Amino acid sequence: MKYLYKIRLSIAVLIFIITVFSFLGYIFSYKIFNLYIINTIKNIQLDVSVFYIDILVLFLLLSLLFGRLYCSLICPIGFLQEIILFFRLKKSNKYLKNNYLKYIFTSILWGSFIGGSVFLLKYFEPSIIFSSVFSLSFFAFVFILLILFGAFFFHRSFCRNICPIGIVLGLISRISLFKIYIEKEHCIDCKRCEQNCPVSCVNVENSYIDNENCIKCLKCINECPVNAMKYSIKYKDNNKKFDINRRKFIISFSALALLATVAKTTNSLVSQINYKIKKFILPPGAVDCDKFIHKCFNCNLCVKSCPSKIIVKSDLEFPVVHIDYERGYCRENCIKCSEVCPAGAIKKITLDEKKKTKIALAKVVSTKCTHCDLCVKACPYGAITKEDLALPVIDNAKCIGCGACKNVCGSETIDLFAMDTQVKI
Repeated sequence: MKYLYKIRLSIAVLIFIITVFSFLGYIFSYKIFNLYIINTIKNIQLDVSVFYIDILVLFLLLSLLFGRLYCSLICPIGFLQEIILFFRLKKSNKYLKNNYLKYIFTSILWGSFIGGSVFLLKYFEPSIIFSSVFSLSFFAFVFILLILFGAFFFHRSFCRNICPIGIVLGLISRISLFKIYIEKEHCIDCKRCEQNCPVSCVNVENSYIDNENCIKCLKCINECPVNAMKYSIKYKDNNKKFDINRRKFIISFSALALLATVAKTTNSLVSQINYKIKKFILPPGAVDCDKFIHKCFNCNLCVKSCPSKIIVKSDLEFPVVHIDYERGYCRENCIKCSEVCPAGAIKKITLDEKKKTKIALAKVVSTKCTHCDLCVKACPYGAITKEDLALPVIDNAKCIGCGACKNVCGSETIDLFAMDTQVKI
């Protein structure tokens, strides 16, 4: 069965290469994000789609059949950790018991997500973090370095104890049809499988594999010199019987109660968060400032794809991507951000719809006008008029707040301001 490891690794390499080129914008126009569970669930939340329901069902069926293959095949950060572990010369991993407290943490993340906000979940979801790297996000770089550090020294602890996707898939994997197990009668106790397991879920002494934490990388099968490691439906668990002690019961019940509580109270928390956040200008199609905060993944695909580079990453002042007109203006013939947004935070719109969507409020804020008339010429919507030495006049029935006037105004006579909600004109 050792060939399975090579097949699995080859597929993982191919998917990773496709993912990188997709996030760089060379192929598939970022559609690789459809392979990620978080995007699938989010799109089902926004608009019930047969396509995304089919993808989610496929993920669930694969997990029920084969376990956490998603983590070793599709997850890009999972693959990066695998690369790092190739450089670990001393293979000395030991079996680690499952940390049941991780369910409490996961319940908080998923509870807020189910309640309608990705505000917490997006900071720990691996595909979102990985996509942010391609827009040179400092947070993403630091977070991935911490994950890789943890993988090198602490047995892929992120996958075991933090990853919100991996932990849920692990629960499904407990009842998967195909599992990895040790044929005790053939095992020679060399412990190569246990020492090389990246998530420390092999216990040779008790001939036990923790299939919940097992990511099905199949490395144990590849390392076994006597083929005592098996991956099949002929699974017999000789050591672990169903046992729910008081501690496990309390933690499980607490996790479920916490998930329900967080989901129920998220709406009120959303309002409190929105009240304290300064308003900002959104890309066309984002519609509502308050809702956008809790829809945006911060994957930064819109930042990467914006030809004018006016969409910028979140910072200490603004918690999500936003428009900065100091860099340029929103081109009238561009809807790229709408096309690449995987979360539905920026709705897909046409060019005609964009030209009728007011994204900011333009105002004359200074009397220092040099009367160059450049703002009149630059406005693609014919919304600015000016007579002789008078100040420019902005027709709000035509102006969408694209920023073209501000971009050419050397005297800073015109400025743009955020609105709570984008409106049609």
